[in-house]
Amino acid sequence: MNFKDLHDRSIVADNGWKIELGRGLDIFEKPAFCFDISEVLQEQRQCRNCEMTYVRIGE
Repeated sequence: MNFKDLHDRSIVADNGWKIELGRGLDIFEKPAFCFDISEVLQEQRQCRNCEMTYVRIGE
């Protein structure tokens, strides 16, 4: 995967899918306090409201 110096809100994967991110990569809520378990376990973080669109490209 190659990244260019663009401010784009999408990811194009090598397998032919494009993921368009409405919020960009800023989808996680900030932890409530500095010793919150979500600081070390990302799966414990809450997500912000956002939309993601999956588009099959190519073929």
